[in-house]
Amino acid sequence: MPKATNYADNWFLLLDNNTTYANVGNAAGLVGSSGAGSPGSLYVSLHTGDPGLTGDQTVNEASYTGYGRVAVARSAAGWTVSGNQVSNTANVTFNPCSGGSSTVTWFGIGTAASGTGQLLYAFPLIQTYYDFVAQTSGNLFYNNSSLATTTPIQLMTNPGGSLPGGFVQGTTYYVHTVTGTNFTVSATSGGADITVTAAGSGLLGQIASLAVSSGITPQFLAGQLIIYEV
Repeated sequence: MPKATNYADNWFLLLDNNTTYANVGNAAGLVGSSGAGSPGSLYVSLHTGDPGLTGDQTVNEASYTGYGRVAVARSAAGWTVSGNQVSNTANVTFNPCSGGSSTVTWFGIGTAASGTGQLLYAFPLIQTYYDFVAQTSGNLFYNNSSLATTTPIQLMTNPGGSLPGGFVQGTTYYVHTVTGTNFTVSATSGGADITVTAAGSGLLGQIASLAVSSGITPQFLAGQLIIYEV
């Protein structure tokens, strides 16, 4: 589930073939601080946690030795738009880690190759999506696969459906208690169960983590960064 920062509100225009995007850019490229155009690329970043909505690209950014953001063209060479989703057209390969380490759980898209810049969108690394239903009795969720306790998750709506009462799309939650394929959900790892105030259903995204240490080269293969509009 994409999280738009305070600087952006239509990510399809942002990624699709240099479409004009107010205060960001057009077919001539991105708008620089002086108002002049610069090459029409955006920059993918790695983050160890939710970078938030302030638009600062450095918040929770990976810090392993050798890390740097990767430029991806605002064109069909960089992004493929199909229906309600966008994916990376080519591999997005980061510099190898030559020291230190970072555990990556989010990636971002921003306007600057380095420094504060403007982080336009942030996305959790979703490992797997599951259908789920939730009920008020026992605050129980059900899906077709058993999840481990403390697993970080996000919830998304299905067309025509609605999330259970008490939950917000795009917020990170954690699996709390597990009994088979039934589980409860907490707001923090190991926290108390959240009360399900109304039944609901949708998609559950299991957030993955990428442990980067010396010798590892983080890479998203073509088509792996699948970003849905819901």
